[in-house]
Amino acid sequence: MRYQVRFVEKINSWTVVDTKVGGKVIALHDQKKSADAAAWYEEERWYKCTPSQDEEVAYRG
Repeated sequence: MRYQVRFVEKINSWTVVDTKVGGKVIALHDQKKSADAAAWYEEERWYKCTPSQDEEVAYRG
C-alpha cells in the first residue's frame, strides 16, 4: 500500500504518509479512524488516476 497511517508522539497526531515519495506526510488527523479513511481514499485516488505499467493488463472499463 502506497499510503500508510502512523502515529507521531511528538505532535500527538495520526499522519497519512506517502511511502513512494520518501515518507512525505500528506495529512494530519486527531483520530486513527479518520486517518485510515484518508489513507484509503488517497490509495484509491492514486490507483484510479495512474495508468497500469503492465501492457498485458486488460482494460477494466
